[in-house]
Amino acid sequence: MKISGKSFYLRSLLKKDINKVYLSWLRDPKVNQFLEVSFSPPNKKQAQARLLKFDNKTNYFFGIFDKKNDKFIGTITLKIDLINKIAYLGFLIGDRSYWGTKATVDSIALLMDFGFKKHQLSKIWGISIINNIGTIFNLKKLGFIQEGRLRGHAKRKGKQVDRIIFGILKKEWSDKRKKFYY
Repeated sequence: MKISGKSFYLRSLLKKDINKVYLSWLRDPKVNQFLEVSFSPPNKKQAQARLLKFDNKTNYFFGIFDKKNDKFIGTITLKIDLINKIAYLGFLIGDRSYWGTKATVDSIALLMDFGFKKHQLSKIWGISIINNIGTIFNLKKLGFIQEGRLRGHAKRKGKQVDRIIFGILKKEWSDKRKKFYY
């Protein structure tokens, strides 16, 4: 499955995509600092086994690719709760040369359009550790609203830190998406 935008596209990850580049992101302390994987990065076999849990029906695991050079730069997931018509979003820009670019915003926007249109979702939500400024900035830029705070819910650098829950409703995205040209 492929979802194409102006500068980036999302493609369902394949077993061959679980390669040295991808695994290096999961092992890079700067890349994984806000992820649970930072405590125990998977080996290739474990990462490939995780990939098999995504069925491309209700659980999607996409690679993020730069259209101009077909470069694999990150991943994005969408886990759908069909009963409640909501989905959990997760993402990682693994290639640090794309940090601070429009890659994150464009990729999330593509995935939100996909979720809200194809699956008729009513809401997409995600969680960020309080000190993950980049993620918080990008989610707010896209129109996500802080819905809650889980105090002391994660451990980073030996200290308990808060997690923030963000969400966006279909109507909110419909109003906001006109500002983005992805």
